[in-house]
Amino acid sequence: MSVAVAEYQKQQEGQAAYERWIQAELSGDPRLTALRILYNDIRDYGRPTAETWDYFDLQELTGTAESMDTQHITVLTGEHDPATGEIVAAVAGGERVTYDSFTVSGLERAHERAAQNPDFSFQITRDQIYHDNFHGPVKEMWRTETDYDTVMYGSTFPDDVIEALGERGKLILEELAYDTKGKKGFLYGFRKIKETGDMEFFATRLGNATPEFFAGYLQKHGFAAEDVEDVDSHHYGQFVIKTNTAGQSFEEVAKHEATLFDLAAQEATGKRHFFGRDQSGIDAYEVFKQTPKLWGAYREYHRLLAGHFAGQALHDDL
Repeated sequence: MSVAVAEYQKQQEGQAAYERWIQAELSGDPRLTALRILYNDIRDYGRPTAETWDYFDLQELTGTAESMDTQHITVLTGEHDPATGEIVAAVAGGERVTYDSFTVSGLERAHERAAQNPDFSFQITRDQIYHDNFHGPVKEMWRTETDYDTVMYGSTFPDDVIEALGERGKLILEELAYDTKGKKGFLYGFRKIKETGDMEFFATRLGNATPEFFAGYLQKHGFAAEDVEDVDSHHYGQFVIKTNTAGQSFEEVAKHEATLFDLAAQEATGKRHFFGRDQSGIDAYEVFKQTPKLWGAYREYHRLLAGHFAGQALHDDL
């Protein structure tokens, strides 16, 4: 073997090792999904495709909205794949993302974290319920003909962790990105579009998402007071609402559910609430609409960073 050939092989091996390192770094944290799909496109096509930019916006806008201290309603769609039975969220950046995989990976992460620290075991209970809801009554709408086209359930703030562990419990919740000040929770909705077989999904952020307020909300949907009595905050997701909402905007459905929650909070406290919050705020997505230049700069930063990972020269703006 000539020296030149040996050197070339060494360079190729080094590039392959660097490629494996990049993939490991990018795939190791779900928060880097948006960066990874840009990287994949730049590596394969020289630039991100329009579909990948759409998925980038979806990932980053929804994630940012959830982290903001304000109200928001996220409405997404999914395409049913009859070959696999999965609901596909997106195919972009070399990845096929399904709603089915979200519930599985979330439960796997909960088990992994609890294995390292048993104080995190409560999250297994919560993620198991969400997994069972999706693969049970939600997916049942696609497996068989049902007398409902919409499934909804809630996620309460896990007050029990703080009650049991005090300040340490608060730190545990903050490590899992729970909002310990606003006591953030969510309402989730899934609807089968019978004309196309596809899916609509909403997630509505609620403040003060305590079991007390959720109990009042569930009673407005016909659950009895004794049904929710003595239920801890981790098990409220098991109360599944099955209904029909065809012909209505799914965002309006989400707003209606938030209004019911606010009525329950007002009845419990005597004070008006707005998406569970004590004060009305601007919707997160309205903030994004008012700051297009900021969002454009955010996209460009990620494009340049992904390009560098794909072998392009480090840009001066980085």
